[in-house]
Formats: sequence, structure tokens, C-alpha cells
Amino acid sequence: MLAKRARPFFSHAVQSRLPLCGLGFLLLGCAQKDPERGPKLGFAKDIKGIMTHSCIECHGIEAEESDLDLRTLEAIISGGESGPAIVPGHPEESLLLEMIHDEHMPPEGELLTKDKIELLHKWIAAGAKP
Repeated sequence: MLAKRARPFFSHAVQSRLPLCGLGFLLLGCAQKDPERGPKLGFAKDIKGIMTHSCIECHGIEAEESDLDLRTLEAIISGGESGPAIVPGHPEESLLLEMIHDEHMPPEGELLTKDKIELLHKWIAAGAKP
């Protein structure tokens, strides 16, 4: 007696495409944003407002204290008398953050909030993009 052959769950055409589907899902998973990072930060969108509100009165508009202009990303990276204000990708080496953390900046008015400091830190760590 011949044994009855079981029918496959998927047709041959579908079975031959399954590995490709799996690869596609794998690639989609790799392409998704890391939830820890969140959206990409940029100077114009996220940082310039902080500088305008807290920094450029002394470092750009009325004066350039310590020969430092904080109005543009290029000027921030170029820095002033003490060197670059930030080192893209290295917040721990960025003088701007050091001065803010030590509460030397801004010298008058409101200090930056924890959220704004964290945003600056993340932006610098991510490479200080425009």
C-alpha cells in the first residue's frame, strides 16, 4: 500500500520565496532607528534657540567675549581664545558643556535647564550636525 503524501503547508512558489522574505524583514529591522537615540538632532532645529536665548548676547550680538561667537555652528567649532567650544562626537572634551556644567555660563540670568543641557550633550555626542 502506498503511503499518502502529505501536502506542503506552502506551495513550492511560496516556499522558494520564504528565505527572501526573512532577509527583507531582517534588513527592515536593522534599518529602524535606535529608540535610545531618537530623532536626529541638528543645530538649526534644536540648538540655535538655546544659544539665542542664553548665549549670544555675550557671544555674538553685542560682544564676542573671549573672542567666541556662538551664532553659527562653524563659529562654535572654530571657538575662541580657549580653543573650540565643542568637539563634535566628544561632549566630554567640549569646553561649552564644561562651562555650563560648572555653572560659569551663562554668568547672569537663568542657568540652562537639565533638559537643555542634556539636549546639547546628545547633539555634540551625535556629531554636532547642522
